[in-house]
Amino acid sequence: MLKIENKHTIEQYLTLLRNAPKIAIDHKKLTAAIAECNYRIKDNFNVAQLELRIASEGNYNDVSPDSLIDFLLDSGESEKTFKVRNVKSLSFDMTKVVKPLLERGVFPQILEPYISMRSFTSYRNFLSKLLENQSVSINSRSDGVFVRQYGYTVTQQENLRAYYKDIGVINIPKMFSNIITVPDTDKFIVWCDYPQADWRLAYNLFIRDSNNAKVMDSVEDAYMGAAMLVEKEDFDEEAFLQSRSDYKVYTLKTFYNSRDNKGIVTKLRNFFMSCPRYRKYYRDLKSLHKFKLPISCKSYFGYEQTLPDNQYEDGFISKGMNTPIQTMTSHVVIETVFGILERFYNLGYSKEDIDVYFVRHDEPIFIASKSILKDAWIFGDCSQIHIDGFSPIQLKFFFGYNYKVEDEHISQMVEYNCTSNKFRFHQYEDVGLDSSYSPTLSILSGYADVQVYQGVTYTAFHLEEGEIVRVYTVSSKTFNSALEEGIALLLEEFPMNYLYIENTFVSDMIKVDNTLIKLVTLYSMSDIDILTSYVADYAKKEGE
Repeated sequence: MLKIENKHTIEQYLTLLRNAPKIAIDHKKLTAAIAECNYRIKDNFNVAQLELRIASEGNYNDVSPDSLIDFLLDSGESEKTFKVRNVKSLSFDMTKVVKPLLERGVFPQILEPYISMRSFTSYRNFLSKLLENQSVSINSRSDGVFVRQYGYTVTQQENLRAYYKDIGVINIPKMFSNIITVPDTDKFIVWCDYPQADWRLAYNLFIRDSNNAKVMDSVEDAYMGAAMLVEKEDFDEEAFLQSRSDYKVYTLKTFYNSRDNKGIVTKLRNFFMSCPRYRKYYRDLKSLHKFKLPISCKSYFGYEQTLPDNQYEDGFISKGMNTPIQTMTSHVVIETVFGILERFYNLGYSKEDIDVYFVRHDEPIFIASKSILKDAWIFGDCSQIHIDGFSPIQLKFFFGYNYKVEDEHISQMVEYNCTSNKFRFHQYEDVGLDSSYSPTLSILSGYADVQVYQGVTYTAFHLEEGEIVRVYTVSSKTFNSALEEGIALLLEEFPMNYLYIENTFVSDMIKVDNTLIKLVTLYSMSDIDILTSYVADYAKKEGE
């Protein structure tokens, strides 16, 4: 078991990555990948062109964006389909136009090969740049394989992500991952995978409680756990297996504030909103957006970033929901990399024996000498990630001479060593979740009014959708002064960083000690009626 704590800084992590070995690419496999792309481009072009000729009865022959737009317009599509924000001319944007057309079932016989053709064109262009790079060294391994060794620059991106310039390992197409290899045959590659990590971390940070944890911990598939929590007594495993792909697509999408209104999204949204921590954070983001300011957002392990002001509330909330999860995933990756290396280094191994090779998204990749295989049990020990208060997170390891190509012999040696050394695995006592964690600074929001009842002035507050109701007796007689006095009393009871108050007369932004207060003239008579009833009840209790 590997315990994740906040032990290393982003600067230490970047230094580790920058001092890692150069990335070796198999020259023969690289040239074969480019050739394969060219074949696929040609094949998909021919299919798309043939289907276009058939569908247009010979009127269209050119498989280009402009030609396809004209064909689709002639076939009854509206110009609105091809209008994209901030683009003056009609667009054939892959994400905003082509894929939505395909989802609607519009000429899939043309659009599917067109999309594939475009994808392989992009792959070929990327791989060709690798081949054309004149600054790389080319060496022959002991087995006669020619390898190209690429240097790189590592920089930090948002959410503690590392970005590789010069060789974009993140951008190497998955189907051609095997071009990455070892510089010589005395080394092998170790790559890792955290199954369903983002959803598991999101669940632990904002959804998990003592009741639903029993459900989630009872299943290996976190998406099945989500379905069981959403469907409750209506859950049917056979039906879930038919719709699992929907849960895989929409669980996190909905968590991040997707505006999709499909049935499964509505169910997920209703469930998330029934979870107190999620509902509170969602509501906080909704209120913070009204300040129209950049807002500090802190990860579970204390790393601070800024949520930029966004004119669209949904966009601001999505960013606010996404940031703590993506940053937490990065924390886990960073501490996993250091944790595994430190386990080996504590046994006397060095960087020559095992080192980080590179990190791709949330996937750590190591390069190791065969000398470490006698202590390969460390991989088994680290296959379960422990974070206090979280459901366990699995980490799967794979081994081979080429990235994403498992070597059966090495895998068997590791498995045997793990089985023989289970008595050496670490165990940790769970000390519980930090229940005080909130990504953003504290905020209360709601509406207020100043009312006079039987000659006494009161300031009343309806906050957090009625979860907090307060009425204060004040000495001030004017609305502004009474509201200000009431706010001061409220902040004595609830010290906050932000306070958003809708009311009948005052619009202003003021700072009182450590609290930024936004007052907005916005109310309804139903709000006033509710506050009137609060004041009446409070006055009666005072008079008893």
